[in-house]
Amino acid sequence: MPASSEPGPLAFHNQGHALYIAGNQTAQGNINYYYNGEGPQQDRPVDPGPNYALGLSLDGAPQMADDLFVGRERELVQMQELLTPTTRTRNVVAVSGLGGIGKTQLCIHYAKLHCVTYSSIFWLNAKDESTLKAAIVNLAIRVADHLDNQDKALTWFLSWLSKSENSRWLVIFDNYDDPDMPGMRSATGYDLRRFFPPRHQGNILITTRVTRLSFAIQLKLCKLQEPHESVTILAKRSGRNIHNDQGARDLALRLDGLPLALATAGSYLSQTTGTFSDYLQLYEDRLEELEQNSEGLLEYDDRRLWTTWAISLKQIESHDPEAVKLIQLLAYFDNQDIWYGLLRPGGDCGLPWLSDVVRNEIRFNRAMAKLHDYSLIDIWPGSYSIHACLHDWALGFLNRDLNSALHGVALHCVGQNVVDWSSPGCYIGNRRLLQHAIRLQSGRLKSMMDSNMVNMQDLYDIAFLWERLVEPREAEPMYLRILKVTEQNESMWSQGNILRLVTYCKLGSMYTRQGRLTEGEELLLNALAEVEKLHDREHLRTIRVLANLGLLYFEQGKTAEAEKTFLQALAGFEQIYGSEHAETLGAVYSLGVCYMNQGKVAGAESMLLQALTGFEKVCGLEHEWTLATVLWLAKFYARQGKIAKAVEMCQRAYEGYEKLYGSDHPGTLKVVCNLGWLYWKQGKLVEAEQMYLRARAAFEKALGPDHELTVAIADKLERLKDQRKDCDSVSRLIRRHEQDLSKPYQ
Repeated sequence: MPASSEPGPLAFHNQGHALYIAGNQTAQGNINYYYNGEGPQQDRPVDPGPNYALGLSLDGAPQMADDLFVGRERELVQMQELLTPTTRTRNVVAVSGLGGIGKTQLCIHYAKLHCVTYSSIFWLNAKDESTLKAAIVNLAIRVADHLDNQDKALTWFLSWLSKSENSRWLVIFDNYDDPDMPGMRSATGYDLRRFFPPRHQGNILITTRVTRLSFAIQLKLCKLQEPHESVTILAKRSGRNIHNDQGARDLALRLDGLPLALATAGSYLSQTTGTFSDYLQLYEDRLEELEQNSEGLLEYDDRRLWTTWAISLKQIESHDPEAVKLIQLLAYFDNQDIWYGLLRPGGDCGLPWLSDVVRNEIRFNRAMAKLHDYSLIDIWPGSYSIHACLHDWALGFLNRDLNSALHGVALHCVGQNVVDWSSPGCYIGNRRLLQHAIRLQSGRLKSMMDSNMVNMQDLYDIAFLWERLVEPREAEPMYLRILKVTEQNESMWSQGNILRLVTYCKLGSMYTRQGRLTEGEELLLNALAEVEKLHDREHLRTIRVLANLGLLYFEQGKTAEAEKTFLQALAGFEQIYGSEHAETLGAVYSLGVCYMNQGKVAGAESMLLQALTGFEKVCGLEHEWTLATVLWLAKFYARQGKIAKAVEMCQRAYEGYEKLYGSDHPGTLKVVCNLGWLYWKQGKLVEAEQMYLRARAAFEKALGPDHELTVAIADKLERLKDQRKDCDSVSRLIRRHEQDLSKPYQ
């Protein structure tokens, strides 16, 4: 039958024999295709007319065995709803997401699951315009081998998709990562819409790292949310039994639901004798070497994680070079909860490109938006985040040689954001910074903290944050380093730079709280001697040293000296600040606790109530200093035998600490124990037991069953249970006696 001279009316009929999948794979992981007709051409039937039911065509598509596909049930349902072929309009869906998140595998799996839903399904590689045109020509040649001219094949293909009777097709444009269109210009990209058929019908599915294809319905593909899905990928790829394998769960958690990272890990382990824990250790310590020696996966076109993201970064660089530098800098921060205010102090660090990026929030958001355009960051209300594996790549690849300037920027940004501890909301604000401070002390970055480039004031701020929110003993080396550096550098010790003095006080007060009273006293007396060389007794710095000395004397049991020192500090703070300031109120609070231990009942209550009223006004009802004062008042009333009043105060402290710190924080649990003791004193043994049981469970989980706190609470519980048994026995005797008395006399 002669072919028509016009390409438009032609259909993919291929002598009436439709294309179908045989189902087996080549060595390259691609599907072979066969015709369902056999024998000489002259024996084939006469062309019955256009055939629009060409089935599933995945020629050239990366493939993996169906049983290796894991999860994504919700996304598959969404795609089915969005790509229904019964609508009278064209459905265009863009599956976007980070490289390695599994976009291609999802779309191919969808095509296989729903191949009978569509008359024809075509997979086309759209990574660049020439590749896409070649794919269309190859498709046309397979169906009508006389159409080997690129322009004619394209015209014919678009015409075929526009036939009114042919509207149930699905075309998958895979890897469209380099668009060139208004708002997203690219010298190497192109506009995919030029390859859409003119008739508004059919179904188009696009995979892309770009999030701004506004002509399509966006379906953003995120990491696997369920831990068991990640573990399943490790098991399938490694061929191992992972039942009760904690190492596999730890590795799955670390790779954070990224399919390519999980598949790569499983594939690597299928060829080695190492355990999942071994791989995790290699990942943490020798990431670059591990990456270089891992085989690429067929279904990812032999690409590795690092090369996958490098492609996106190269595209971003042509639009906004500063955005590329920004993600290099973000490797020194934690990957979660990044916001403009966090990086804003970095503009003062002498890097012109960063000064430009953070000069205002609009410019910063533009740089972050460019990273988001290519799925390298996620946007949340009030903050940004980076996938954990991408974050590892940013440190291991973009910062192969650690950059002391960028590390200094991160240190400065965290330090400058530390909120004054007397401010309302300081705990929440500083808690937000903690993860970034921990990042600076972790892995490869920890060695940078000893660099000569580290600013001592920034290090002090980090140490203070660490002391208050993590572990004071881990802050000690930072304080000691500050003292060593400032003692060696005389230019840092002057009236205008009192960092050494402040560090003396901070370390001295920390030793005092730890019970290292001799060391604390030595440091504080040194601080007092140094400050008196510069200032008189009425100066603020002198008064602050005196306040810390008062706390030391109190812990030493020298309550008379402590009282005298607290009174001096209180008078000084009042003269400088007035009565309604946090430092003034701190001196009032300390004096109240001192009076309480001296047995000065009236003075103790008066001071503590004055401190409470002031803290409520200055710091807020839920500030830790307010709650600490409430707790001391509870102890005061308990000592006076006013148990009901003590319970009231303790309950308020408990509710405040639980809201501020959380239910399992050591500070909250200590209040729980206090409340249990007060219930016990009230005779409310059931309530007391509930408090102690809760505290024991939390301490046992956090500290272990043999820790002294856990053992002490367990002992209290045993004594409480014994008392309950005795009370129950007495209650039964009383009830029996009452019953006997109620019986008629015989």
